[in-house]
Amino acid sequence: MGCGAPVCRVADSDGGPLTDDGGAPCPPLGSSCSLQGQTCGDPATAPCGAVEICETQAPRICPVSSRKFKDDIQYVDSAGLEQLHDETIGIRLATYNYKASIDDPNPRHLGFIIEDRPPQSSAVDWSHERVDLYGYLSMVVATMQVQEKEIAELRQDLERAQRGVCVSSRP
Repeated sequence: MGCGAPVCRVADSDGGPLTDDGGAPCPPLGSSCSLQGQTCGDPATAPCGAVEICETQAPRICPVSSRKFKDDIQYVDSAGLEQLHDETIGIRLATYNYKASIDDPNPRHLGFIIEDRPPQSSAVDWSHERVDLYGYLSMVVATMQVQEKEIAELRQDLERAQRGVCVSSRP
């Protein structure tokens, strides 16, 4: 089960840039269609690889997080949390503008460049050349868990040090 392509501007209310094999505009999004699974648009030429698909229901919201949809669940151990922490801390943030062929080039964005990440990074959906936001957010949660453990240990050290400090009285 996968999620769809990234969200980007592809079509406006009149069918936009998507065209069928004959070059005719695809029908407006939300209009009725007759053949389930029928597509309109060429993913090789459409912005973001988009196509329209005739379906009877909206696409499933991803990612699906319920246990009933998953197999081979393994919880991340302390060493794994440390690895995720280190990778997250090492992420170099950049500001950038999108190319006009992808999105509006005017707003400045903040994020990271996927080529800067290791090939096995949970933060990257390599097959779609985009950030895996669920994986990225999970890495941030791992980082917070590691840091919370470190903070708790530092608090204990501080309390022990404070109890061991002698207070001298002034004459």
